[in-house]
Amino acid sequence: MAHVRDEASGELVCASSRVEIHVYLQRGRIAWATDSTHPFAFAAHLQKHAGIDPDTFRQVVEECRRGRMPLGETLVEWGLAGWETVRTSLAHQISLAIALLAGLETSQVIFLARVYETFDARLTFDLRDVAGGEVASVPAPAARPQPDAGPSGLARQLRGSVEGLSWVEAFDGERLAESDPPIAVPRVPLEVARATLLDGADFAAIRSVRTSLVGFAVAPPRSIWCHVAAGSTFGAVVSSLWAIAEATGRRSPAEPCGRTSWSVGPADAPRAAAIHAFAQRATEMAGALVLSRDGEPIAGSGATTASRDACVDVARRRVRCLQVDLGAPGDEVERSLDAIGFSMRTMVSGEPGLWCFGAELDPRRGETLWMLLERHCLQGLGWAYLAALTRTLRKVQP
Repeated sequence: MAHVRDEASGELVCASSRVEIHVYLQRGRIAWATDSTHPFAFAAHLQKHAGIDPDTFRQVVEECRRGRMPLGETLVEWGLAGWETVRTSLAHQISLAIALLAGLETSQVIFLARVYETFDARLTFDLRDVAGGEVASVPAPAARPQPDAGPSGLARQLRGSVEGLSWVEAFDGERLAESDPPIAVPRVPLEVARATLLDGADFAAIRSVRTSLVGFAVAPPRSIWCHVAAGSTFGAVVSSLWAIAEATGRRSPAEPCGRTSWSVGPADAPRAAAIHAFAQRATEMAGALVLSRDGEPIAGSGATTASRDACVDVARRRVRCLQVDLGAPGDEVERSLDAIGFSMRTMVSGEPGLWCFGAELDPRRGETLWMLLERHCLQGLGWAYLAALTRTLRKVQP
């Protein structure tokens, strides 16, 4: 890795159709790494080997978020774990991500240079220390149902062919036409369908700690909604369903118009400056903006085929998806994730010519982040950018 050799500091973002990987470097040493296949490996390993109960771990995570403190050092300072235990758990998660990174053949990669001085050197690693080792394999893309099957029977075929779906529902407008397993009352919240597929989007994926939903248009007003089972690899399931959506549905073209530059808020405001700096490095990103609880734009900038007003409008129409309760309290896996503080909701919708990604930025203040990506880009790249920009903005004072 050239960035290691050059002793660089920053975040390496790598995205493919099947996995998303983030590697953080401090002066050429690896301080942290995570991937969409093993997102909670560090937490699970540490709780098991240090004997930290979920409630205590959740409190530490929340305190570190509020005070912008490093998690590993805080656990040691509070006497909850020793240096070697934290280091072993970090190495466990980092090695999983590095192994996936080494095995990728096709992906999009960007390096976001930053100055990191906050990671304790005792909890950073030479690349050789975390490369190799046994790693769980990334699930292969699922087989596709035949695109000419039509909506009738598609729910059954999808659930049988895409690994990781707990239920599938087919709709004709707002009417439930088919479900597998069969059910009389739709499980998909009607507000989510109205705020996405019934409002001009041709694809939508909404993710929370308790449940994840993926929907796509087949032939308007027909649509399919799927529930991703707890413990499944979200990125792999979304990738498989998007491939099917392309084969069975329609893709909204962008209306021809020139490229427009736009901005929200004073250019020297901290958030606006952070978004602008991020966009300079993430050149595939068409724009990003922050909305208040009332849906008012606070900060943002972009250069895209959609105007500022159009970008704000689509974000306001999709924000309902981050507010709706997607399901009843889940099983032990879902509850354990909620207990350690991984509760932020995220989503993506397919718009004419653009992907529109959204995330809860500060649930207490009701603020949300919206990011626009050209439709020719991989969805995985958008998820990676969304995660990176969300973390960046949470460190910036409003």
